Amino acid sequence: MKSEIIVVGYGPTAMTTSAILGRQGIATTIVNPFPVYQKMPSATRLLALSLSSVELFKEHGLVKNIKSIGQPIKKIHVSQYKKSGLLEFDPTDIHKENFGYMVDEEELWKSLYSEVKDTSTIDEVHSNIETIDYQNNKIVLKLSNGQNLTADLLIAADGKNSIIRKKLYFEVEKKSYNQIVLICDIKHSKNHQGIAREIFMKKGPFATLPKLGGYSSSVVWTESMASESFLRSLNKPFLQEFIASRCSKELGEIELGSNPSLFPLSSTYSKEAIADGIALVGDAWHAIHPLAGQGLNLGLRDIKALTDLIVKEKSIGLDIGNFQILKKYQRARRDDITILISTIDIINNIYKSKLPIVPEIGQFMIRAVSFCKPLKNLFMIYASGKHI
Repeated sequence: MKSEIIVVGYGPTAMTTSAILGRQGIATTIVNPFPVYQKMPSATRLLALSLSSVELFKEHGLVKNIKSIGQPIKKIHVSQYKKSGLLEFDPTDIHKENFGYMVDEEELWKSLYSEVKDTSTIDEVHSNIETIDYQNNKIVLKLSNGQNLTADLLIAADGKNSIIRKKLYFEVEKKSYNQIVLICDIKHSKNHQGIAREIFMKKGPFATLPKLGGYSSSVVWTESMASESFLRSLNKPFLQEFIASRCSKELGEIELGSNPSLFPLSSTYSKEAIADGIALVGDAWHAIHPLAGQGLNLGLRDIKALTDLIVKEKSIGLDIGNFQILKKYQRARRDDITILISTIDIINNIYKSKLPIVPEIGQFMIRAVSFCKPLKNLFMIYASGKHI
């Protein structure tokens, strides 16, 4: 079976890549082992879509139902636990209506997948990958279902634990943050007004992310790994009480809306994102700390850079799997990725440090950004997904 491009993966990153390429008339085959969406068993996985991500979808006619499935992020509030002072980011200061949307991952996937199914140039194969070879300027996949696939380029969009990256022995930097994140849904008596709230605490940030409808939010609570057994031991009333004590009073009465899910936090970064006929995108290249909620947006910026390059080079008859061409993609994306990873790590390390002066440093940072309008606007422009 021949195609021009094979996309390996299953989630929104893989579906976006495939839909964009297919809509450009490029014969694309998606390879993944799952015939249906793999839903999380408890809490909603809420994704933040920046304005640049929304613009990418709009450019290619994707996720046309964003306003019916997404909650606009109207403001962002940042504060330090039990400290005075609030840093408020307001999109109207940079002449925008919002910072983007909070979207249920399953709803986003369904919207993207419907576009994939409606695109005649896209095929799907549900199978595991046995071997990957590069022969005569072609990628050759041998699948566990007995099929062989060939293509000019393979795009690995198969996430943090990328099978493609492992099979091809890409060198990966792994980091454990010695933190665990608890995710759950909450209901509240007052409307969240579209405000995303993040409170920096001693052991990690505590965020409430607004969900569609106004009276429910997703909690993303980061703690040290030493707290794991304590968090798992909490029964529903105690967990609800702990969460309520950390939530903004502006949300009113708090009630748990789902069972909690807990995950250890770690990051992975592949030193190289390309090989002959291979390109990594999204978490397959860089899975980052969720502190800023920018993981998907970073991956979508990869997709835009790579798909734009593919369309351009293909239009003039060049080999889209050529290593020298793929180097342009890697070079174009590396700075954005490394800057974001470094910034998140610095902020996380400052707030979880045990040094007694650290709370004062954190408070100074909040006040400095709050009172310096140009600096504050730069943060907001970057949060919207624009390059500064």
